[in-house]
Amino acid sequence: MKKYDYFKRVLSFNILDGYVVFEIETLYKNRANLILYMDDNGILRLMFYRDGYNKSNKIVDFKPIHGRLDVQDRDNKIVVKNGDYCVLINKDPYNISFMHKGEFVLKEQIKDFDADDHFKIYPSGFVLDDNMCCHANFNITSDEHFYGMGEKYMGLDKREKNITCWQRDALSTSTEYAYKNIPFFISTNGYGFLLNSFARSNFDFGYSSGLSLNITLEEECMDYYVFLDEDYKKILDKYTLVSGKTPMIPKWAFGLWMSKCSYMSQDEVLSVAEKLRKYKIPCDVIHIDSWMRKASAGDLCWDRKRYPNPELMIKNLHDMGFKLSIWVWPYIMEGCERYYEVLEKGYLVKDELGDVYKFYPTKLSNEKVAAFDFTNGEFREWYSSFIRQLSDMGVDVIKTDFSEALSEKCIFADGSSGIKGHNKYCFLYSQTVYKALNYKNNDKIIWCRSGYAGSQKYPAHWAGDSFSSLNTLSYILKGGLSLGLSGISFWAHDMGGFYNADFENEEASPSKDEYIRSVEFGFLSPLSRCHGKTPREPWNFDNETLDIFKKFDKLRYKLLPYIYSMAYKSSKSGVPIIRPLFLEFPKDLNAYNVENGYFLGDSLLIYPVFDKDNINIYLPDGLWYDFWDGKEIQGGKWIKEEVPLNKVPIYIRCNSVIPIMSSECQFIEDNAFDEISLLVYAKENTDFEFYDGNEVKHIFAEINGGIHIKADCKVNDIKFVNGIK
Repeated sequence: MKKYDYFKRVLSFNILDGYVVFEIETLYKNRANLILYMDDNGILRLMFYRDGYNKSNKIVDFKPIHGRLDVQDRDNKIVVKNGDYCVLINKDPYNISFMHKGEFVLKEQIKDFDADDHFKIYPSGFVLDDNMCCHANFNITSDEHFYGMGEKYMGLDKREKNITCWQRDALSTSTEYAYKNIPFFISTNGYGFLLNSFARSNFDFGYSSGLSLNITLEEECMDYYVFLDEDYKKILDKYTLVSGKTPMIPKWAFGLWMSKCSYMSQDEVLSVAEKLRKYKIPCDVIHIDSWMRKASAGDLCWDRKRYPNPELMIKNLHDMGFKLSIWVWPYIMEGCERYYEVLEKGYLVKDELGDVYKFYPTKLSNEKVAAFDFTNGEFREWYSSFIRQLSDMGVDVIKTDFSEALSEKCIFADGSSGIKGHNKYCFLYSQTVYKALNYKNNDKIIWCRSGYAGSQKYPAHWAGDSFSSLNTLSYILKGGLSLGLSGISFWAHDMGGFYNADFENEEASPSKDEYIRSVEFGFLSPLSRCHGKTPREPWNFDNETLDIFKKFDKLRYKLLPYIYSMAYKSSKSGVPIIRPLFLEFPKDLNAYNVENGYFLGDSLLIYPVFDKDNINIYLPDGLWYDFWDGKEIQGGKWIKEEVPLNKVPIYIRCNSVIPIMSSECQFIEDNAFDEISLLVYAKENTDFEFYDGNEVKHIFAEINGGIHIKADCKVNDIKFVNGIK
């Protein structure tokens, strides 16, 4: 049975430059140190550890020390203030509370008892029989809800959930397993919370007891940030200020990506490229999974039998307006030419006995692999040299697949155990590839499956291996919305689904409906990539499917000036491109219950169709316009709509300006947004900040006896309160 040594009383405190250090006595008379940092913008950092244990497995080391702390010793309380923000520390019994503008926002829970007067959940402290475990326990209020925690597919609200932050090869997108668990959440009480550690952690959001939010960390030092603000968007801004803003990515990344698992030769890749242009399907990126000498070998060498001249292939693709994406994984097979080199250099992850750790990367793998050790700085430089060669060759994207399979029994080069290093490994893998690929210019991206807090600095990400079934789409959406609320905005999912199976457990193509509904949702997502185990090119289906595909592909390209501007805004603010309704309407209680719709940027409200054509749609208060016919609809109500296969309900918020492409194109050129057109839905003065790739340009719609447009950019055409037919 675990022996909890929780905090009992404050013995002393010391005011230093921008922070306060408290000495705490625990239940068993041990000593602990607690450090509180606090700035004048509502960013607080709190660390506690037992004497002798002050090393933290940090994600970031951001010390909020702006402004002067006002520290007052009031009998049994210590008050630490900075402007509107306040922390109260009760001395005996120890307890800590966070306040904003005089209101309690978050406080530790010290009274969660059962009927026998025993703790159901212990107060904050340590576990004595495990030097690597500490926990923080907070009070949950009766109407409090929690959002975020990474790409979690099983519902937006995390209340009464129990979530372990440990990256998994989820093998689907409809379970609690996730590729991107992130130890950050937003509370409806007006705060955000980031656990600043790569170590395995567990967030019990009232699952074990409805009174307690209990956070357990398998590490000696508890280190967390609290972001105080009643505005969720400002919380996201503060969180990404600490963990990192997303760098802007190129225009072409927002076009269509075409892929399958996998194109197998140079001839096949070029054939697909030619067909895309022949069918006049706008597309910007082609991806290859299988390009190395031995499939999944990991040696980063082109198979010159199947790709005799990759340099020429890349040139041909670029000449046709395509960028090239290729696949890597962080593992290597024994027998591969470079295996013995990395073995000799000590570049592979070890097991507890000091031998190379070998494992099956998936359940169906026939061969074991070893893992590159990305905690080894010398290895990262060695590996980066090969990524830089690919970058110089003209590769535009590297898909960083896998990385979640390493167990807690691993030992890493930096001394980390598997428990401390597992999540860090996933983070360092994508960081290494992204930085090496962009060693000359920041004009290339990765396509990453795993991720952690701060991974938004290394875009972009996709949802992993999704099933083609229609009802899977609803879980993908919940995962994407949760991920956006965790700081990662540039995200996509496999259009058509990654896999499908028949009753013989054999791989099958998605049905017509499955393919179309997935494609429609994908074209109205932040990024759009077709991918799957069977062909996902639309000409492999019937003519109606091809027509619907082209309709939504062209719609996406038409909307790219708007989507790109929203992406730029996201990169600066931390507010995701796709958003749950409550992020735009936080005072509307109905908005919190909507999980089948989302905002695409500030103005477009999307309701993708999943497994039912007859769907319930909630329009928040205000005036809305049906995108397809321009019809005005008064919001503040639910409506029901029967949606045909070639349509997705899209609504435009009143007082919106939507920049669109002036003409059709087959791919996005650097100067694609030099001339734009506008859709204007306005009854009051309104403006839009349009980003053309170089600078922000202002578009202003003035209502004065009509609508008058003033713009810093060249506008070819303006449509007032009209849909696109």
